[in-house]
Amino acid sequence: IYGFPFFNYTVPTENWAGMEFRARWLMEHCDPGLVVLTLDPLTFRVESYTDDYLRLDPPEMTGRNPLLYRLDYLRTPMSSILRLESSRDDRFQYDADTGHWSIPASEHARAAGRGLDEKGRCGARRLRGDKAPRFRPQIESMEAIKDTARQTGTDLLWAVTPLSSTYQNRFDIEFYRGWALQMLGVTEEFLFLAGYNPFTTDGTAYWEYSHFRYTAAGPFIRESLKHRDTALNGVWTQGAAEDFAAALTANYAAHRARCAKKTKGS
Repeated sequence: IYGFPFFNYTVPTENWAGMEFRARWLMEHCDPGLVVLTLDPLTFRVESYTDDYLRLDPPEMTGRNPLLYRLDYLRTPMSSILRLESSRDDRFQYDADTGHWSIPASEHARAAGRGLDEKGRCGARRLRGDKAPRFRPQIESMEAIKDTARQTGTDLLWAVTPLSSTYQNRFDIEFYRGWALQMLGVTEEFLFLAGYNPFTTDGTAYWEYSHFRYTAAGPFIRESLKHRDTALNGVWTQGAAEDFAAALTANYAAHRARCAKKTKGS
């Protein structure tokens, strides 16, 4: 079941209700063994950054949907992200050899052992404190889906696709996993589809740097992106859709095996 941006101040409650209805109906009437719900946190940064940041694109990365941010935070700590909203001292630098963005001033501060300034700490508290009433419908819908899955004996998996239009980055993984733990109390039922992004046709380079290399999605990503009907509208050919299903199954198996290993304390 395809979802929508799930960490967004503007997602209508009706969207969550619709996803809940579809998921629960499927589990109650079709007796599936596994239900996969994909959540796309694509628009989280839309309200956080101005056009100044979009104009930082290098020439080889232009020509795509302007709402898709091209910033790679592979090497950037959470403190750097927070400071971006409160300070213009840091400037993005693009490394053409690696395809990564970096924020040198923040990196230097972190290396020197300096933490967040007061504004940054306020930003961190704001993010950590987002158990706000506006998220109550999302939480209630997800809990209802989880309850139905338990009652029907359905294996439930939340598959989170990357935020960045160019790479899935460690910031996405860590931040959204932390958000899921805090907001929903979920742990291993969340799976991040490493490197997979339905809104880009060339976002595979990050895979080589990812600590999710152990999954089976890498070859699928490269191959399936060759079979797009169009560049940005997310339409898949039948073959690519079948490849995705196979890759998701492989990802899921590796995910479960890893979780079982962790549960045993190894």
